Amino acid sequence: MIIAEKAIQGCRGRRSVKMNDLEHYMTRAGELAREVSALKAELNTRYCKEIGETWYWQGDGYDHLESTTCPILIEASDLRELLEKAKAEAPLPQSIQEALNNGDGVYRP
Repeated sequence: MIIAEKAIQGCRGRRSVKMNDLEHYMTRAGELAREVSALKAELNTRYCKEIGETWYWQGDGYDHLESTTCPILIEASDLRELLEKAKAEAPLPQSIQEALNNGDGVYRP
C-alpha cells in the first residue's frame, strides 16, 4: 500500500484527509497491484517461452496438466473445451473460478 502511504504523506500539509480521497487511493492501489501481478505473470510466461521452458498444448491426449509445472500455451478454444469438460465432471475450485470471474484470466494459486 505504498501509494496510500504517499497519498497520506502528500496530505500532511492539509488539516485533514478527506475519506473519499483515501478510499480512491486505496482502490487505485488495489487496481495497480492486480495490474502488476498480471504483468509479472506475462513476463514470466515470455521468459519461460524464450528459454524453452514452455509446454505447447497439443491436444493429442498426451498433455497432462496435473503434472506440468511450467507455463502452458494453449488455444482459447481448447481451454474453453477443457473447462467445459471439467465443469461437467466437477465444479471448479474457488481460486480458478475467481480468476475466471475477475476478467484478467490470470490464475494465481
